[in-house]
Amino acid sequence: MLRLKLNSTSEDSSSIPLTSEYPLAVRSFEEVIFEIIIGCVLCLLGVTGNGLVCYVIHRSRYTKSSMYFFMAQLAVADILVSSISIPLTLVSTYPRPLLLLQGDIPCKMVRFLQYLLPPASVNILTATAVDRFLLICYPLKFLYRTKVKFLAIFCWVSAVITAMPVLYLVNSRPVTLNNEVYKFCAIKETSSFPKLGSTYLTVRGILAFLFPLLIIVLLYYNILKTVWRKNTIKSRKRRNVIKSLGLVVCAFFVSWAPFSVISKYSILVEKRYDTISRAELITFWIGLSASAYNPVIYAFYNKNFRDAFRDVFLRRKERRRTPVTFNPNVKAMKEVVEGTIPDLKSGAPILLKHAKVA
Repeated sequence: MLRLKLNSTSEDSSSIPLTSEYPLAVRSFEEVIFEIIIGCVLCLLGVTGNGLVCYVIHRSRYTKSSMYFFMAQLAVADILVSSISIPLTLVSTYPRPLLLLQGDIPCKMVRFLQYLLPPASVNILTATAVDRFLLICYPLKFLYRTKVKFLAIFCWVSAVITAMPVLYLVNSRPVTLNNEVYKFCAIKETSSFPKLGSTYLTVRGILAFLFPLLIIVLLYYNILKTVWRKNTIKSRKRRNVIKSLGLVVCAFFVSWAPFSVISKYSILVEKRYDTISRAELITFWIGLSASAYNPVIYAFYNKNFRDAFRDVFLRRKERRRTPVTFNPNVKAMKEVVEGTIPDLKSGAPILLKHAKVA
């Protein structure tokens, strides 16, 4: 938690801390440039890779199951993180943000999107685990397409609900760092409820991180136990799919775990900070980089996705290169439909329109 000196003449208000999970630190020019380069690379990889995932899933005949529907939803969430959350984070965590982001309304919208997208990804990963669990462990209770769509809508709606309190709690306030006044967008604490912001962040961390992680671990444990008992071809294929999904889950939670631990520790410890440690800043960017990992995991560990990629791109390229050739079967079928077939001996057409069946 950031406990910074507010730029206020009131002694009471100056003792009220600002609470934020997002890092604020005074960086050198070189550090800012390096951070911008990292952000641009993550944006490019995240948007391109996940956009390719969505296109392949939409076009290929190999990716029509409910699992790939949830993969597409996760790719959409990662695209939003890469195209919206990362650029906004670049400008909002800088001590002197752009004039466009100053003021309460831009501040609230920026923080709302930042608090919305990671829980949406967690919810989709949990929904994918539920779908695989029902399909493999209880095949007679698998999710129909309507239920799958309803579950996907629920993932996004629940993420919106958990982020809604930010619209009330967050505002843009002047803070003092190294004897200089900066504008920073953070969760405000009030004299009436001095622990309101920190309580919200703690509860949100449990509901949006720890609780889904526990559910996912239990579901995949039962899935692996069921799949590894069987030695059929179908079970072996499912093992590969489960491995790729497990890697996606591990990559996401491992990426966000360091930042979650450090930020929750700073909330619980009663200590005044003038700057956030660089460790928190580094772990924050590691968490954002999770949006670029999934396409790489699909490419290396999901055979169905590789087949779908070949089906969409390589075979289409082959169809473009293949010259048009005469097909006698097509001509023969046309002659049958029109009612004439060439006589094999004389070459004269035999009329079928008035033929009598004996």
